[in-house]
Amino acid sequence: MRAVLLMLAAASAGAHDVGMLMASPVARGLFHKAIGESGSVVIRAALVSSEQVSKTVAAICVFAFGARHAILDGNVKRLFARRFGIAGFPGDAKVAAKLWRQAERELPRGNIESYTQGLMDLGATLCSPRRPQCSACPLQRQCVARREGDPERYPLKSRVLKRTKRRNALLWLVDGERVWLVQRPHRGVWAGLWTPPLYDALEELRVLADRWPGSGEALVPIDHALTHLDWHLQPWRHRLPGRLAAARRAALEAELPRGRWFTLEQALALGLPAPVRKLIS
Repeated sequence: MRAVLLMLAAASAGAHDVGMLMASPVARGLFHKAIGESGSVVIRAALVSSEQVSKTVAAICVFAFGARHAILDGNVKRLFARRFGIAGFPGDAKVAAKLWRQAERELPRGNIESYTQGLMDLGATLCSPRRPQCSACPLQRQCVARREGDPERYPLKSRVLKRTKRRNALLWLVDGERVWLVQRPHRGVWAGLWTPPLYDALEELRVLADRWPGSGEALVPIDHALTHLDWHLQPWRHRLPGRLAAARRAALEAELPRGRWFTLEQALALGLPAPVRKLIS
C-alpha cells in the first residue's frame, strides 16, 4: 500500500510524463506487486471505474491495468481540438466536455497502451503549440485545423473576456501633508488596496466639494486598462485650509467614505494601485 501511495504522490507532484513512468516494466511491476501485497481490490476498482479521472490516475489505469480510459493532458487536448475542430478554451466546462466525449469515442478496443502513448507523443512533438509540423503528421488528412489552414488557432489560449467600461471621479483630499484614503473591499477590482474615495461622477463630487472649505481643481484624467475593464478616472484635488476647526473637520470627514488620514510617507508604504501611487507621489 505504501508503494502505491508513494507512486501516486510522486506522479502528482512532478511527473511530466506519467505514461512513460507507468510504461516502464519495472514501475508497472512494482505497482502490481504493491497492489498484490495490499490485497486491496477497492483501489484498483476505483482507479479503473471512475469517469474523467485526472491525467495521473488515468495514466495508471491505462499503463498499469490496460483499462480503456481517455487521457487528456495539455498536449492531447491540443491534438484533439485541432483534429476535430473543437473551438473554445479547454478550461471552459462545455469545451472540456466536448473534448472528453471525443476522446472517449476514439478509444480503441485493444492495444490501449500504445494508442495512448502515441497520442501523448504526437501532441508533445509534431502537434506543438507553435509551428506544428503538420506535413509530417499522420493525421494531417483528417485534421480540421490543417484543412482550415490555421492550426495555431486551436485551441483558444485563454477565455475571451468581455471588456467593460467604467467612469469614476477620484477625490484626492489634502490636509497639509496628509491625504484621506479608504480601503477597497476584499473582493473585486483593487481588492484590499488603499485608494482615494471614488464617486460615480465628477458632478456629484463637485457638489460636495462646493460646501467644503479650501479649494479644488480637476486634474488630467487617468485611463487605466485592466484585464477586463477600461477604467476612466477623473481626479479632483481638494486642498483644505491650514487652519480648520476640529468640529468643521469632523463634519467634513462624516461626509466622506469611511477611511483615515495618512501622511504621504505612510500612504506610499501601503498597498496602492499603480495609478494612485503615481498620482500622489
